[in-house]
Amino acid sequence: MTVDAMQKLLATMFLLSSAAFSQVPSPDAALSRALAARAGDTGMVEKVLRFDDDQQIQHVAVLGAAHHHLRVLVFRNAGDHLKLEWSSGNLSRAFAVHSPDNLDIVQPRDEPMVVFRACASHECDPGGVWGWLLYSSVNHIAVQVETRGGYEHGQTVVKSRAYSQQASSPKLAPYRKLLDKWIENCVAGEGGEGCANFNGN
Repeated sequence: MTVDAMQKLLATMFLLSSAAFSQVPSPDAALSRALAARAGDTGMVEKVLRFDDDQQIQHVAVLGAAHHHLRVLVFRNAGDHLKLEWSSGNLSRAFAVHSPDNLDIVQPRDEPMVVFRACASHECDPGGVWGWLLYSSVNHIAVQVETRGGYEHGQTVVKSRAYSQQASSPKLAPYRKLLDKWIENCVAGEGGEGCANFNGN
């Protein structure tokens, strides 16, 4: 075989291998398709978090804003595409003022959870009105709560909690307890390191 023939053969093999590789959807491509298909739900995407397992996307958490409402959505890996697993729906006014940085993935019990917090308009001081959300991607459990803060003896405290209706289910009790502890740590520390402590201690 001549040198020219060898070069042509190698070029053909490279093109064929490239074409075959391009047919395998990348995680980013799958995510883009999923978000495009759910554009009516997600609206403007403000933050995307992925937690991987063996280099493959297992779950994707998305913070989006649509029609002046915030939503948190969680997608799961369904093989060749991402499927919507859970949506918070339109979050209440307690989530009106927010930072995308407050959407996070925590793993306090070797169980990945999506957490998010925000506050009501003009009530973002530690004694104001705050919204808190937790979703377990393992047990598909979601808990939402609105809190109103106050001050006692110079300390910031939680005066009241209003949980989402389904949060009264007994199977959600451990998650309510975990969320309550996080709220206490966060309020007592007035943000910062207190909010970063999501280990149930």
